[in-house]
Amino acid sequence: MFKNIGGKIKKLSEIVTWMGIITSVILGIIIMSPGDTMILAGLIVIVLGCFASWTSSFLLYGYGQLIENTDRLLLLHIGENDKNEPDLEQIEETHKSSVHTTKAPSKVGKCDICGKESTPVFYCTIKDDLGTRYRNMCTECMQNWDIKK
Repeated sequence: MFKNIGGKIKKLSEIVTWMGIITSVILGIIIMSPGDTMILAGLIVIVLGCFASWTSSFLLYGYGQLIENTDRLLLLHIGENDKNEPDLEQIEETHKSSVHTTKAPSKVGKCDICGKESTPVFYCTIKDDLGTRYRNMCTECMQNWDIKK
C-alpha cells in the first residue's frame, strides 16, 4: 500500500488533472447549450478550466518526483562517498541493526542501487534505522548489503 509512494502521488496528480480537464469540457458544453449568447462563456470555461487543471497538477506531481529523487539520492549516498568509492564506515554503521531479505525470485531488470541494466535482480526488503525500503538489487549490491538469497 505504501510502496513506491512517489510514483503513486504522481499517478494521482495525472488522474486529478484529467478529471479536471474532462469536467471543464463537460461544464463548458453545458454552458454553451442554451444558445449563441453563452458560447463565449462556455469556451472560456473550457480553456481556463483545462489550463487551471493542468497547472494545479504541477505541485502534486513535483512532490511525487521529489520523493522519488530523495529516495534514490539517499540510496546512492549510503553506498558512495564523493569519490564514488564505497564509504565502508557509513555502510557498516547503517547495517548494524539492519534486517535484509529477498521477497521474490530473480528476474532480469535494472538494479535500483548501482543502476546496472539487464542484470538478474532480486526484490529485496531493507529494514534499518532509516525505515523499511523495497528495492530491486543485483547480486553484487546484495553482497555489499549482506543480503541473503
